[in-house]
Parts: sequence; structure tokens; C-alpha cells
Amino acid sequence: MVNAAQVAYPTPPAMRLGWLASADMAKLMVAALERPELAGRSLMVSGVEHPNGPELAAHFSEALGRPLTYHALPPREFGAILDQAFGPGAGDRAATEYERLWQSTERPLMHTDMGPVLELLPVRMQTLREWVAAHAAAFTA
Repeated sequence: MVNAAQVAYPTPPAMRLGWLASADMAKLMVAALERPELAGRSLMVSGVEHPNGPELAAHFSEALGRPLTYHALPPREFGAILDQAFGPGAGDRAATEYERLWQSTERPLMHTDMGPVLELLPVRMQTLREWVAAHAAAFTA
């Protein structure tokens, strides 16, 4: 939320997520395709950093050079944003899944230790700060 000086996402503030840039996912996929010895294997991947909500806001603050706070966006509001962007009904499934996260007493692990994966697939992954800085224009009014 650019004008509200907030980083808004529909997860509980304490929940850790392994934010993964699509460019990094592509690098991992290419590296895996170049290693035939990995055929048939399945690797769990995530970003190398696993911030909770306030830590995510701190990454954004540092990269953008201005203070931002974390806002735990209600899942239905997130769904409404997706509806606006992609058409009516587009956000229903996402909102339902995020509501399930909020209501669950056992939150799923949404990140993994990338050390072993990066030993197999030696690619350089972006930090969150690097990604935010590279896309800073998208986060300014």
C-alpha cells in the first residue's frame, strides 16, 4: 500500500515466508535441467530469506529508503484486490486459502533451508532488498 507506507500481505505478522523471485525460480529450473543426474528428483525450494511480516517491512524500508510497517491484510480484502486486477471471482480461492492459514492452529511451513538445494543447483539468488530495489518504481506513488 504505497500511500499508506505499509507492506500489506494476507498472512499473520509472525508467519515466516520464503519469498522467491520468479527470476530466481527460473534460474533454479534451468540449473536443474542442466543436471541429468537429478532426473526424477523433487526439490522443495523457497527464497533464501524467511522473514515474518515486520521483518519483510524492514527489508522494504531499507531498500526504498523510507519507513514502512507491516499490515496483515484481511484475506477477503486481498481477494477483492485480485478481483479488481483479474476480474470478478479471481480472488475467491486465494482469499479462502489465506483464511485457512489464519484459522489454523498449525501453520504450514512456507519456507525451506536452501543450503542443500544450492549445493546441487549453484545459482546466485537475490536478496529481498535487491529485489525490492530493482523494482522500486512499482512501490512508489
